[in-house]
Order: sequence, then structure tokens, then C-alpha cells
Amino acid sequence: MPGPYSNVVYSEREAINAVWVLVSTAMIFFMQAGFALLECGSVRAKNSTSILIKNLFDACVGSIAFWLVGYGFAFGDVKSFIGGSPDYFASSGFENTPEDHYLLWIFHFAFASTSATIVSGSLAERTQLNSYIMFSFLQTGFIYPVVVAWTWGGGWLQQRGFHDFAGVTTIHLVGGCAGFCGAAILGERYGKEKDREAKQREGEMNRRQSVNFDNSHHYQKVINHVNKDYHQAFKEWLVNQSDEFRPHNQTYVVTGTLILWVAWLFFNGGSTNNLFVPRANGPAKIIMNTVISGSAGGVVAVFVKARLLGTYSFVNRYDCGALCNGALIGLVSITGCCDRVEPWAAFIIGCIGALFYVAGCKILDMLHVDDPVEAAPVHFFGGVWGTLATGFFDNQNGLFYDSPTKGQYFGYQILAIVCVIAWVGTTSSLFFYTMKRLGLLRIDKAIEIIGLDIAEMGGVGEEIYEKMRRDFGSSIASPRSMTRPNINTAENVSKVQSDDI
Repeated sequence: MPGPYSNVVYSEREAINAVWVLVSTAMIFFMQAGFALLECGSVRAKNSTSILIKNLFDACVGSIAFWLVGYGFAFGDVKSFIGGSPDYFASSGFENTPEDHYLLWIFHFAFASTSATIVSGSLAERTQLNSYIMFSFLQTGFIYPVVVAWTWGGGWLQQRGFHDFAGVTTIHLVGGCAGFCGAAILGERYGKEKDREAKQREGEMNRRQSVNFDNSHHYQKVINHVNKDYHQAFKEWLVNQSDEFRPHNQTYVVTGTLILWVAWLFFNGGSTNNLFVPRANGPAKIIMNTVISGSAGGVVAVFVKARLLGTYSFVNRYDCGALCNGALIGLVSITGCCDRVEPWAAFIIGCIGALFYVAGCKILDMLHVDDPVEAAPVHFFGGVWGTLATGFFDNQNGLFYDSPTKGQYFGYQILAIVCVIAWVGTTSSLFFYTMKRLGLLRIDKAIEIIGLDIAEMGGVGEEIYEKMRRDFGSSIASPRSMTRPNINTAENVSKVQSDDI
């Protein structure tokens, strides 16, 4: 809507800075592609399409939520805790202020979408899509913006000197905490329950008795694609599927990690929002610190994780996933202080970040919290360490430097961790628990065994299709024809009811 500042034109210096912010925004938003590949490769092939569509919904739903209400809550004349100025909601008054809120909106939207997509990995392979879409709207429209109001929007933490340069607390701790709470309430994927031996005995008994899926509405949809003569064999084949939960495509995982790493350089470097800054705090040094911390985290994690978790063996010496996630937690850990630390400190921060990642994996395993992509160990535990690291290594106010306010400064870093976890943990847990009680959170067990791609996404991935073809030959339809049947017609309903499965 036109306003008193509608015809303002950038000066040359402002235009250069605006281009820097726009380029950085594009690269930050491209992180969605990195997360999509990383998460797709980390899940089983039968759920690869479902995780991709969740990432797309994060971008689409998140942009609408952040435009309608999120930006207003985050920056709308924040006094202490939350914004409320009408000019900031749905961009209704962006041209009434001298500040270019169009530029700031797209930059912070890219951040908001990053925080939301972290959650999708923790909930992979067993979450109903509709409930996830609702949470994505809640995350980008309310939960995340409230924390932004505290830290960047002029709220109570920012007023007290809290420092989070590029979002280690505001983005990664928020997303990681929400993902951890969701995964804990959702429960483990089918086959990963605590008592493995009991589950194996149950599976053996099911195989002897040919487990009965006949009453499952979702199973009936899938079985229509199989020749009637093979129904019993197909049913047993589903039950006999291995409970192997290893990532199905390491190429996607590594490619996604590298895309994220490249984008992270702009994630941190672009947070200056200004190219005309002192060299000691400029984009070049920030990017250098980012590279060093990520590299240190990856190297330490790959050599430490298997040994500390007891999975090291002659044939399992180098864990590709540990190398990728170690690099990512190194990148997360440096995000809050990359503008105020020296390269040697960035190296230490990355190394310790890798230890936090390994500890996070161990703690989640002890608590039986199933996180398919290890998003919580990377972003939740990395967010905690990165916030603390700012209090230690900040070359202006950190504990390792001579500053009269360093104790108070470190105290507010700790207080921020406690308050953010309390806020995000309470709000996200309330949502997930409510959805669980209503039966709207977790998918049907039959879908979980069959796979979301086959049962709900209109088809089947190529790898699952090839495995089915090897086991059943020509009785299995091709991926193009393996779409959801129209069971609403009387003819198909009659066919489903009359089939002797």
C-alpha cells in the first residue's frame, strides 16, 4: 500500500548493501535444497518422496505464515516480548516507515524457513502430513517470531546485551528443540522399539501366522496394484521387510551437506547486511571462521563418534553420516559468534561442537528418541553449545577476554538458552501432544510398513519398485501406473471387499 516512503530511492552505498542482502537471501533460501537432499538420503527409500514434499511445504506454508503474522510478531514495534504494530502484518504498512521492510522481510523469511525445515527431519517417516503442515505454520507464524522479537527485534534479551549474530539460538536452537520434542512425543519408528529381542520374536510370530492387514484401509489401496494370485505373498513380503534404518542414499546426504555448507557462507556472511564494515568484523573473516569451524567439526566427529558410541569395527571405521553431521554442527556452533571470534577460537568451537553432536546422539539413544536425520543432535545440542561458545570466545565481552561485564554477558547467554528451550519446548510439545491425543499425529502402522511414498504420495520410488519387481516379477505395476486407486466408486469398493487376500 502506498505511503510517505513509497518513492524513496537507494543511495549508491545503500544499493550495494541491498544487492549483498539479496544475493545472501537467495543463497540462504537455497539451503532448502540442501536440507531436502540431506533428509531424503537419510531416510529409507520408501519414504523419500514424503520428506521432499514436507520441505516444499515448509517453504510454501512458511512464507504465507511469516507474511501474514510472523514478521509482525517479530519486528512490529517490539517493547519486550512480542511485536504488535499493524503496519508489520501482511506488509500492510511497509511503506510508512523509512526502513526497507521489503528487503528485511525476504531476508528473515529465509531464516524462518530454515528453522521450520529442521523439524521435518526429526519427524520423518511416521508423521501425518496434515499435522506437519499445521505445525509448520505455527512454527514460522508464532513460535519462531516470538524468539526473534526477544533477540533481534529489540526485545528483552537484545536490550540486555545478548548476542546472536546469525541465529545459533534464534534459528537452530528453536528448530532443534521443536524437532526433539516432536520426535519424543511421536515415538520411535516401527521396528526401533526399546526391546529389540521382543520385537524380533513378534516379527517371527507374525511371519508364521501371516500377519493380517485385511482391516487396514490403506493396505487395501496398495494391494489393488498386485495380481490377486500374489496377495498372500505380497502381504508376507511386507512383514518381512528388514528393519534396517540406514540412510538409503549417501550421495544425496553428501551433496545436501555440501550445498548447505556453501549456503552457510552467505547465511553467516550475509548477516552483516552491510559490506562497509571494519575488516575485523567483515564478511571475509566471518566466512573464514565458518569454514574453519565446519571443517574441525567434521574431522573430529568422524574419528570420535564410532569409538565413543561403540560402533567402531574393522568394516565400520569411517562413518559418512558422522562426517557430514560433524561438519554441520561445526557450522551451527560458529553461527552465533562468527563476527566476534578469532580463527583459532573457531577451530576450538568446531572441535567441541563435534563432541556435543556425539553426546547428543548418545543421549537420544538412551532416551529412545528416534531422530532419523540426527537433526536434534546437530541443531539442538549445537544451538546450546554455540550460544555458550559466544559467551566464552566473544572477543569483546567473552569470559576469555578482559571485559568488566563478561560475567553478566555470559549469564544472559545461559538465560537465553533456558528461556528459549522453555518457550519452544512448551509450545511445540503442547501442539504435538494435542495432535497425538486426537489421533492426528502419527500415520497408520500399515502405512509405516508399506511406506508413505506408496501409500499416500501417489506412487513408489524407483528403488522400492525394483526390489518389488525382483521379488514378484511382472505382477507389480510400473511406478507410473502405481497411483492411488479410486476406491470411491462402487465398482472398486466391491472389488476390495470381495478380494480374498
